[in-house]
Amino acid sequence: MRRQWILLLVVAGLAWIVAACGGRNTPAPALVPLPQAQPANPLAAPATPAVRAAQPTPIPMPTPEWARGPKPELAPEFVRAFGEPGTELGQLSQPTVLAIAPDGSLYVGDNKTLQKFSPDGKFLLAFGPEGYTGFTSGVAVGPDGTVYRSDPQASVVKLYGPDGREIDTLGEPGSGPGQFRQPFGLTFDAQGNLYVVDRGNFRVQKFDPNGKFLMAFGERGDKNGQFINPRDVAVDAQGNIYVTDLSSYLSQKFDPQGKFLNRFGQSHAGETMWLVRGIAIDDAGRIYVVDGFHARVQVFDADGNYLVEFGLPGSANGQFRDPEDLVIRDGLLYVVDKGNDRIQVFRLKE
Repeated sequence: MRRQWILLLVVAGLAWIVAACGGRNTPAPALVPLPQAQPANPLAAPATPAVRAAQPTPIPMPTPEWARGPKPELAPEFVRAFGEPGTELGQLSQPTVLAIAPDGSLYVGDNKTLQKFSPDGKFLLAFGPEGYTGFTSGVAVGPDGTVYRSDPQASVVKLYGPDGREIDTLGEPGSGPGQFRQPFGLTFDAQGNLYVVDRGNFRVQKFDPNGKFLMAFGERGDKNGQFINPRDVAVDAQGNIYVTDLSSYLSQKFDPQGKFLNRFGQSHAGETMWLVRGIAIDDAGRIYVVDGFHARVQVFDADGNYLVEFGLPGSANGQFRDPEDLVIRDGLLYVVDKGNDRIQVFRLKE
């Protein structure tokens, strides 16, 4: 009896195996191949590595996203750059200001001295004893080629010949007419009058071509016509005066007599500026303002309407690290790229 039960169990097990396999004549299921790498599509964009991020590559011209705003077509075109980091003569150590002489010579001030370069960026000479003047907070060149340099430590404006020799001094420390407390930005108007940002006295002073005091405007505060940390100054063809304020994040426009007209830079997010520094005006009346914190230059029309901004953080062509100053001459825009120890040159759009 026990033997019959074992036989029945064996037969039942065999029957179950046959049924599970679908019968003797049922083919075995096909093997599923493992996924294979597909051939690369020569037209597709290359895949980004999963672990190592793509490294930035210097570009010969700015990328499309480099220019942003209502009129990106007004953004200038990169031309060239010059400058070598270092503390030796001919090298730049955190340059802050720039001026261009009538003959095209370039004067660049950094944290150690003021240096002169040829129009194509070749070093010519350095100012001061043994090529050292100390920090230069402002520089401009008069119609006769005289170089004016703001000396914030001495609270005066020093005058030099094109050969780098000091020839005179304008002003003295103080708060009266013609006196300064930490002078900064300098510029000339079409008549040869000099404008000086008197930072420590929260005002701008104007002098005639002979250095005679003419007027001053501004006072401490955050209201229209007042300054907290005035930085640079520019004058348009109509004699209107534009002043940047580093700490109030804006620029103000004044008439030729110093009367407040307008302010711009904080109307909406698209034109908010931080660390507002250099300012310049092109032949079309467009206003270019350095926004140091965002590593860009913003452009406005004469009424302060936002037009375009250009620049990105970085060290490639058209990119900036802590830009400071800018100058326009003969259709070219020169930007002092402080963090990259260089000067970048762009061609403006007409």
